[in-house]
Amino acid sequence: SAIYYADTGMKTKENFFKGFPVVWNMVVFTLFVIDPGQWVSFAVVVVAGILTFVPINFIHPVRVVRLRPINLGMTLLWCAFGALALAQAALAAFYDQIGVLGEQVSVFTKIGITVTGLYLACIGGIMQLFPNLGAKKT
Repeated sequence: SAIYYADTGMKTKENFFKGFPVVWNMVVFTLFVIDPGQWVSFAVVVVAGILTFVPINFIHPVRVVRLRPINLGMTLLWCAFGALALAQAALAAFYDQIGVLGEQVSVFTKIGITVTGLYLACIGGIMQLFPNLGAKKT
């Protein structure tokens, strides 16, 4: 990870990552939360691995200036949905210990972490296709 983040050749002049960055923790955590099944999880991991070597931009939510407020907001929302998923899973584990059945992670939380995660995964490529998106007008 440190080598990837330190390698300036893996970042653009606007501080995007070139290729899928080393945010596997986000991918794996999201897959655990939404529990899409083995084949979908496998496909997501394979696609992310391939995208590591494809020159598609991925945002660094703090360092990329264009759309920074939206990108930071989506990052914070993803973190909030992650915290909510952890809290819901912990509560479900507690209920299970006392013999009460409960849903582990709510559909709302699963949708929220999926939508914000997809935004964070796709916005860099979208901004690459539309270089004026979020640019300051001069």
